[in-house]
Amino acid sequence: MENTNKLNEDIVTNILDRHGRDRTKLLTVFLDIQEASDHNFVSEQQAEAVAREMNIPLSEIYDVLTFYSMLNTEPRGKRTFGICRNVSCRFRGGDQLAKKVEEAAGISMGETDPTGQVTIKWINCIGGCDDSPAIKIDDKVFCCSDHERAARLVKKCLDGSFKHWEAGN
Repeated sequence: MENTNKLNEDIVTNILDRHGRDRTKLLTVFLDIQEASDHNFVSEQQAEAVAREMNIPLSEIYDVLTFYSMLNTEPRGKRTFGICRNVSCRFRGGDQLAKKVEEAAGISMGETDPTGQVTIKWINCIGGCDDSPAIKIDDKVFCCSDHERAARLVKKCLDGSFKHWEAGN
């Protein structure tokens, strides 16, 4: 456990050094810590190290960590599927889309698959209302009125072949 804590602190220190311990870059710092994490999240130890090294109260650290939907304080998969639960997405098949994604991933909403590849969760509006229902994979929005497309995207994430830049995923 001591080695893990030391590794966490080394990661935090290196990232803070890169960003100059600038409070205005706190979101970027957390995104970098999360990316460096094995399970794509900011651990309690890492949050405490940031608070200590930047002289920011831990409560303010958690204000940032819990405000932004792209930050996670719990382990998650390599890819995160956010399924929009806004009214227009739900009205146009969002609940059925969610069931299709759950089936394809073999997990329920809020869970991560056993291989650590995919986490699925509900999220708020992601701006895909014009062609809803929409899902967000990491930072990219996909309109999925074709629920089979969503299942294909899940399968590609599970087998490691998903690429953000490929059209027609």
